[in-house]
Amino acid sequence: MKPRKSRLKASAAKPTSRILKISPREVRARLSRGSNLSLEACSFYDDAIKKASNVLKYHPNSKWADDALWLIGKSYFAEGDYIQADRNFKELTTNYPTSKYVDRCNFYMGLCQINLDHEDLALTDFASVENAPRKSPYLEFVIYAKGMMDYGDGNYEDAEGHFKQYVDKYPGGDSASMAQFNIGRCKEQLKDYWEAYKAYCAVRKFDLTKDLFFDAMLASATMALESDSIK
Repeated sequence: MKPRKSRLKASAAKPTSRILKISPREVRARLSRGSNLSLEACSFYDDAIKKASNVLKYHPNSKWADDALWLIGKSYFAEGDYIQADRNFKELTTNYPTSKYVDRCNFYMGLCQINLDHEDLALTDFASVENAPRKSPYLEFVIYAKGMMDYGDGNYEDAEGHFKQYVDKYPGGDSASMAQFNIGRCKEQLKDYWEAYKAYCAVRKFDLTKDLFFDAMLASATMALESDSIK
């Protein structure tokens, strides 16, 4: 395994996960604070932060305190302020260890650290999701995100392993088609063109977008030309 480098800016194909789950798609898509948001959206999140902060200020012992912290953290995350979002998520997990939000906070803290180029810290946060007492609904996104991290770092064999794990465990998952496509990309980077060809062809087995279908077919044709022969 190659040494992990603290970077995640290399281009990569985007998964098709629903944005409400804060999918691995957003791991690379966010830029600076507010840069991807309209003025209306920024105003919405700022207002949410203000109202939730008032709950904590005037009713610190309220049963809604963890809800308020979660809302603040999510709002800062949406705005691209990953440092402040991470602080809020950490405050929630520290002060409310039995909160229903702890599991998702660990996942979001991992995403914050990825966006801050602190991949080792991200892995620590993701480990909390993987080792949770109950199976986390965010586990599939952790597996995909780790694959993307390894791919971005040039660790193609490790990345392939994560993508295969995703496909095996979540064949109906939101990012299954993209995981299969990325297996092909890993094989291509490893110059195993025949296996890359087969991996790209296998993308058709999944629920996929029209764009991904054509991307996979073009990639498979390219790999067929690179390979000595098509069996």
